[in-house]
Amino acid sequence: MARSFPVLHCLVLLASLFPRAAPQTISTSTPVPPLQWINLSDRLQGSDNAPPPLMDAAIGYDETTRTIIVFGGESENGFPQDTTYLLNLDSLTWSNPSPPSNLNDRPAARSAAIAGYDAASSYRSGFVVIGGKSRDGDGLSDVWEFDFNNEFWSEVTVSAGGPSGRWGASGGIDIRTDPNILNNTFYLAGGYDGTDLSRLSDVWTLDLSGVLSPNLPDQVAASWDRVSFDNLPRKIGQAGTVLGQQIIAAGGCNTTSTDDDSCALGDSYVISTSDGQVISPGACPAGRRGAVLVPNMNSYSSSFSSQVFFLLGTFDSSLWDDGGGLDKGEVSVLDTNTGTWARVIPSGDPDSNDSTPTPREGAAAVTYRSGLVGSHRSQSVDTIMFGGRDNSGSYLNEVWLLRAYNGAVSSSGSWSGGSGDLESGADASGAGVRVEYMTQCASALAPASSESGPSSTSAGPSATTTGSSPTQTSTPSASTASYPYDTSTNHKVLSTVSVVLLFPAALIYRLSSPSYTAFARPARRMFGLYSSVVLVLVAYALGIAGLALSFTSLASTSSATLSRRDSASTAHLKTAHGRAGLVLFVLLYVVLPLLLLLRLGSRKLHNRSASPTYQSEGRELKGVELTETPPHARARSPTQSFASSAETRPRTMSLPLSTHNAPMSTESTEGGKRSFEVLNRGHRPSRPSRPATSMSLSSPHVLSRSLGELDWLQRRRSLNAVGELDYAISQVLRQQTQPATPNTTDALMGNGRAASLPSIPELPPVREIVLRVLFHAALLALCALCLVALYLRAPVWAFTIFLVWVVAFYAVMLVLAWRGTPPRSTLTAVLFRLRGRPIPPRDTSTIASAPLGDNSSYPFPTAGGRGPYVHTPTAYRAGNDDGASSHPLSAEGQGYEDEEDEEDEDVQQRRMEEEMDRRDVSIVTVPKRRLWVANPS
Repeated sequence: MARSFPVLHCLVLLASLFPRAAPQTISTSTPVPPLQWINLSDRLQGSDNAPPPLMDAAIGYDETTRTIIVFGGESENGFPQDTTYLLNLDSLTWSNPSPPSNLNDRPAARSAAIAGYDAASSYRSGFVVIGGKSRDGDGLSDVWEFDFNNEFWSEVTVSAGGPSGRWGASGGIDIRTDPNILNNTFYLAGGYDGTDLSRLSDVWTLDLSGVLSPNLPDQVAASWDRVSFDNLPRKIGQAGTVLGQQIIAAGGCNTTSTDDDSCALGDSYVISTSDGQVISPGACPAGRRGAVLVPNMNSYSSSFSSQVFFLLGTFDSSLWDDGGGLDKGEVSVLDTNTGTWARVIPSGDPDSNDSTPTPREGAAAVTYRSGLVGSHRSQSVDTIMFGGRDNSGSYLNEVWLLRAYNGAVSSSGSWSGGSGDLESGADASGAGVRVEYMTQCASALAPASSESGPSSTSAGPSATTTGSSPTQTSTPSASTASYPYDTSTNHKVLSTVSVVLLFPAALIYRLSSPSYTAFARPARRMFGLYSSVVLVLVAYALGIAGLALSFTSLASTSSATLSRRDSASTAHLKTAHGRAGLVLFVLLYVVLPLLLLLRLGSRKLHNRSASPTYQSEGRELKGVELTETPPHARARSPTQSFASSAETRPRTMSLPLSTHNAPMSTESTEGGKRSFEVLNRGHRPSRPSRPATSMSLSSPHVLSRSLGELDWLQRRRSLNAVGELDYAISQVLRQQTQPATPNTTDALMGNGRAASLPSIPELPPVREIVLRVLFHAALLALCALCLVALYLRAPVWAFTIFLVWVVAFYAVMLVLAWRGTPPRSTLTAVLFRLRGRPIPPRDTSTIASAPLGDNSSYPFPTAGGRGPYVHTPTAYRAGNDDGASSHPLSAEGQGYEDEEDEEDEDVQQRRMEEEMDRRDVSIVTVPKRRLWVANPS
């Protein structure tokens, strides 16, 4: 028991790991501003100048002119465009640029470019476009800037040494910078040039300088600088933005081999260009492609400054389940300082057919530090989104507004300005606005591929080393939220502890069970048996409890996620883990115990059928008279007198149990003329597998070597010959090292030399071999199931502890088996054979003579079908009641005595030699001696 303390300590430690092993975390207390979706599409004017449905367009905003610009993008026919569209936010009217007559140049058609607002006091007030995808599918590397004041385009002069042409990169400019502070740095990470997909660690900065005006249209210059990072994943179709000097990227694919949403991943990265750090927050939103990232520009709370909004995008609903969040206009909020996610559902537009925008990829978004439209601009912060392509493949030109009112909400979802009815339009004041927090992360219905290695189970950031060349400590793949179902911690703890307890129970049972070894000390063996039984019962109870909890506590991580879990009654056995666990539980905890009980029952029945039986049920053991009538005697009439017919000679035997010194039988000798006593009874062989301590003083164990059962003795007439043969047999048996006459000190105390002999490994019965192999196969399969679950959901060291426990158990089994412990083990016998030593067959042999194997007259168990005495004649009940006594030697009657008288000594000698050869008895020449048989039984 003292050794079990470290084991239990490890189990408690292992159990404490499970609450930390959640594949993802979500915050329901992260403060966010009150959010509302508003559809502006039907409120805009100038439809003749409005842009067509587009995706991956570039968008920007200028506060001075109150103008939104939309440039390029991919049209419904799949080709990039080169048209510029302007939207005045005061009048909500679309228009086309009116450049000076001598400044009609414009960038080539492109889509998926990096874009942002460039303000440098009075020198520049423009919109910069970097790179993009050309109409022939190649990446572009040129840089253009649009002047909002004079509405013309100018190409920027870029120094050599920059990145190759690319599109779909992450980056932009930090729009949080105060306008009075110089902010002229654009960031670019990753991208695709039509052939090679760049990594997010391929980071570049572009610094702009110069003056942009109609008089100096070509005076803007730029230069590239590269920032060194270690390898980050390749990405395409990801969302990206810039927050301070950090580049944030989320979602997207890591391959260009597919053009659908099945490649979308749920990972995200925060790349700091100032200190060289990279963190990878745990995944929570569904893996999306073509989503939008914008900073939270609301300044109501200081915690908003580190937040970004993850909006729109599309995902494969057959691979991901987001609980219906995106269909309800979900806004995922990432805190870049803590690496935590919150998923919220904003209020919708009460006047729109769709209260929230439908999921779409490739929408263009721009945000500002105050309201963009309406008469209450100081009371909110607006983000405008344009275009995109929905799940059906339709291109869109809708304009949606995500308004963040000045306020803060947490898990309650309410705020001070949210009273009243929900409003719509540009002048919505926030009345009736509520935010609902989703309580669970999106889950992956099937693992998505990723070149970045196995999914990380960490839900928090994985910071890397600092410096100019940082290394990333964790590169998650598709998502850490790759499990649609979850169960309670109690199920995980109880099930694991149940499996762990089976190992010491099995090991102790192997060392103490009589089915494995017969030489263990009784006290030690019983203690080991009781210990193993207790451990098995505890493991059995814990296993049943763990299985029950797996059904009662099962919950879908993707079901109605607003405030509660949906019922999981229809989610049972939906995963391979659940189905495999149930099958292995039934095999290990139900089928194998039943087979073991059947095996024990069959063994009891076999032992009962092989044990002595009584002629009558009410017969007492003490003083009972056991009889047996030979077959030839049963054919005779029971009324025949003993004197007239010697073929039915009754023989009786009584077994008094009072003391071992008492005579074993009393026989009537009336009418018997010859009586003699055997004084030199031979030694009996005792089996080492039957320890002497198991013998009873009043019920001695006797082997079937009785003179009465030797057929050749029944045909002799000379008592001298009888004495010679009996003496010869006794001399042969005396050479064995077994105890002599039963109930002596040797027989009771056992043969010490035989007990000290080393045990030879022996194969158990075939049925036991099958049961043991089935047990270990089921146990190993269950361990493999637990190891897989720990590897995927638990920390590495939890997995390591369990693995070491399993390996240690089988290592101990191998070491003990190599040393021959226990002897009756399949593994021990196999290793014994592999070491070049033959395995003796199981001892199932008995004495060949049928009469010698018949011991039904003995009311106590015997081994091998042998009687409890060295020389035990068969007892017969008299067939008549004439009072004649039976002859103590012959079972065939006195007729044989006449036949013996007619033979001379030479004939008798030959018959004796022939009979002894047949019985494989060695002839020993000894002096003739007279033997008196006083107690033939």
